[in-house]
Amino acid sequence: MNKIKLFLISCTAIVAFSCNDLDVPPLNIVGTDDLLSTEQGVGIYMANIYGALPMWNLGGIDNTSGGRNSDYYTGYQTGKGTTTMDKDMNGLWKYNTDLNLFEPYDRIRDINVFIEQFPAYAASFAPEKADAYKGEAYFLRAFYYFNLVKRYGGVPLVDRTLNYPAQTPEELTLPRSKEVEIYDFILKDLDKAIRLLPEKSDGSVLAAGRANRYIAYGLKARVALYAGSIAKYGTEDHEGGLLGIPSSLAAGYFQMAYAAADTTKHGGYALYNADADKAENFANIFGGGADGVTLPVESMFARSFVQTHNNSYAGNNEPYQMASSYASDSQPYLEMIEFFEDVNGNKFNIDPLIGTPSSPVYYDSPLEAFANLEPRAKGSVILPMSVYCGEEIEIRKGILPAGKTPANVTDGSLLISAVEPTTQTERYNNMYIQGKSGIGFSRGTSTGFLVRKWLCPTKKSTDWNATGCLTPYIEMRYAEMLLTKAEAAVELGQHLDEAVACVNQIRERAGSNKRFTAASLTLADVRNERRLEFYDEDKTYWDFRRWRIAAQEQTGGRRHVLWPVYVWDEGKYFLYKTEDERANYAAFDPLWYYNPIPTAAIDRNKLLKPNPNN
Repeated sequence: MNKIKLFLISCTAIVAFSCNDLDVPPLNIVGTDDLLSTEQGVGIYMANIYGALPMWNLGGIDNTSGGRNSDYYTGYQTGKGTTTMDKDMNGLWKYNTDLNLFEPYDRIRDINVFIEQFPAYAASFAPEKADAYKGEAYFLRAFYYFNLVKRYGGVPLVDRTLNYPAQTPEELTLPRSKEVEIYDFILKDLDKAIRLLPEKSDGSVLAAGRANRYIAYGLKARVALYAGSIAKYGTEDHEGGLLGIPSSLAAGYFQMAYAAADTTKHGGYALYNADADKAENFANIFGGGADGVTLPVESMFARSFVQTHNNSYAGNNEPYQMASSYASDSQPYLEMIEFFEDVNGNKFNIDPLIGTPSSPVYYDSPLEAFANLEPRAKGSVILPMSVYCGEEIEIRKGILPAGKTPANVTDGSLLISAVEPTTQTERYNNMYIQGKSGIGFSRGTSTGFLVRKWLCPTKKSTDWNATGCLTPYIEMRYAEMLLTKAEAAVELGQHLDEAVACVNQIRERAGSNKRFTAASLTLADVRNERRLEFYDEDKTYWDFRRWRIAAQEQTGGRRHVLWPVYVWDEGKYFLYKTEDERANYAAFDPLWYYNPIPTAAIDRNKLLKPNPNN
């Protein structure tokens, strides 16, 4: 289909225009009969909206750096470069000066057009299909608005099509609504979607990958939990409610979150538990199975790919020794490894396992030091000498040559290399100094660890199309519903037996021996479980924001790395803990709980009141 130029109204209700290429032609140029009266036309229209959904896509749609997600802004993860936190995190939501658009209102306008005009064509479809299309529109509008409100608080509420020049500039210019009004609007849209959508996306009414009733319940649970947290832990103190929700509403939102999450159990979803090895089982949730594209029974809402160049995650993030291009860009700090637990539910602590340079602990393989680390961690992270995709991932900092001991690790005796390990590069007695994927060269790890989540368990990037792959990104999975129920229940002080059952299901799957009871389960326990379960899934940063704990968690300073060092005379490894000296992380400023309203948007709409951090 030819792309057609269209002047778009910025639906922050600012009269500002720009040419924009659209894959889906506007309704006032291509006849509505062509788009809204056939399944193919509606499919094209909806695909354009789904394709722009504000979610991470393993290639960086939720921020501007490679395949990184918001976990990089917690301070527990880094890339080959450095990652800092600032008030403008997530550039997708800044004012787009090229398009003169306060994103994502362009897509909201498309949805409003559909909601208003599709009923005239609904008779062209079977009733259940027409209802499904209308339900999709409400679901998608809710998804976009939720991603606005959690960043900005109250935003202009545009629930109808704005048209220029039929409407005056005054009619097109809208102020921000209260934050609570936006949340309630989202939840009402989701209730409409729930009534209209089919129970399954299996091709009988809607194709796989499109929203269904239980996905809408899942989003409702997520939105209500977020609103309840803002009501309980935030403050309502800016311009009469533009930011914040009255605390009196917290319990109602938590009740709503619990009920919606509980209802998803009727959708046929379940925790993935197909593999006997707990670490492999957890990793296989995210790797697309043996073919790299199969979604597990746990997946509720996911973004799949049909062309390998759509998804560069494998090429950007797999270990160097099997990469064809970039490699190693997702690297947990030691602090994240130690945030996981041992198999008995205690925080993992590396210090007693490695000793000191003057009193070292030696290992035949660095992996031995992590023997008691919970399997879920091993399914989330590539540890030094882990086996991934059939290969031992060789991670070293360097070699202490003959005559040297760990006491010499910092006196210049340690052999290190900044050269990529190839057949012709630096070795000591035929051993690569830094290992095949190690520390010291630009395409290796800097922390001693790599992220395993989202890498296919059976295919390297070279098995796909160089840097591209087809591994899907799971935006919503059933584990989130279990932990949403648990969190809402504990916040309410109700349904505690059910909360315990939900958390213990997660822990059993994780390979932990620790279980909770109704008397022992605390809110801190549930929060901890979310942090471990959803590491590197673009959720932890937003949990920090809604719980209003980011300022305590993200305290700035340096993070720690772990150097596996081969001691030649011992024929064994010593593990050395040190700081990452590349950069200090910025401390989180409490003003950053809301993003600034884009300056360019304020310049065009004088009714848009700024946030305190503008």
